[in-house]
Amino acid sequence: MVVINRLLSEGIFVVWIPAVFASHKLIENSSEKDSWKIVFKPRWIEYIISGLFAYGIIHYFFCLYMYFIVKPGGWDYLRIRGESGAVIPWYATATVILYHFWRS
Repeated sequence: MVVINRLLSEGIFVVWIPAVFASHKLIENSSEKDSWKIVFKPRWIEYIISGLFAYGIIHYFFCLYMYFIVKPGGWDYLRIRGESGAVIPWYATATVILYHFWRS
């Protein structure tokens, strides 16, 4: 299970490298102020991504609480649960950027 979590954490780089290039291509002819409006074109996508980042932060701190207070010494719990919940918003953001780039 730790191997899968490690691949999940390292897979962010595989997804984000094309997402960065795609986002630069999407905002090529716009001002920097409007870049996020172009990348997250429908407003509800911005709300979903913001909610996922809030979930990731809350989930990670909950796992830290479980690790230090409730179950001291549960390193696997923190690694598997905490890190996997923290990478969800990053994968979702890269997916939105790449999908928007593919559709344009």
